[in-house]
Amino acid sequence: APTDPYHFDMTDQVHGDIAQKYVYCIPNAGYTSQGHVIIFTPAGGHDTRALLNEMTADNYFEYLMEEFVRRQLQLEYLSQKHQRLIKMFQIVDCNGIGVWHVSHRAAMTFSKRLKVVLQSWPEGMARVSMINTPWVVNNFWNGFLQYLFPVRSRRKFMMYGVQYRDEILHLIDPTTLAKLLSSSSSSSGGGNGKNIDKKGFMKGSLELPAG
Repeated sequence: APTDPYHFDMTDQVHGDIAQKYVYCIPNAGYTSQGHVIIFTPAGGHDTRALLNEMTADNYFEYLMEEFVRRQLQLEYLSQKHQRLIKMFQIVDCNGIGVWHVSHRAAMTFSKRLKVVLQSWPEGMARVSMINTPWVVNNFWNGFLQYLFPVRSRRKFMMYGVQYRDEILHLIDPTTLAKLLSSSSSSSGGGNGKNIDKKGFMKGSLELPAG
């Protein structure tokens, strides 16, 4: 069981049950060897069109703001516990993303609200590793998405194609990475991959020592 009292899942947040169905992620997938919190997002399974059929953009913003507050409390607690600055390390698996994901009103609708959060969110982020990135992701990042972030934060984003393992295995335990990628490939976005239980938690402990 996690030793972090601020550990949370998507369904702990307002509108989280709906968000988990369509924009599934694992907000607390484990810890790096330095103690940073691992976030895993299998973005290829996301369906923001369907999400907008069940909640408004304002509802989604409420969900994001609660996550932002929870994360700030968590990082402050862990930083005090380990007596050093603890941040987030996010892995975004882009396998399966196509033009369909970025070519509709949801991307623009959400981006207006996301920009409010993203202006301060990167301060708590150590790195975002985007893996299995197809051309559409690179183009979307270069032409639009990067401009939602402060200039100083854009260097934290690393784009990798399929040759990413050597780049991130010094940041995350290989067993943890294998479980995450397995959950990504076997899940349709609803948290029911073979390594995910019905509540969206990773089966087995992924907590790594914060050395």
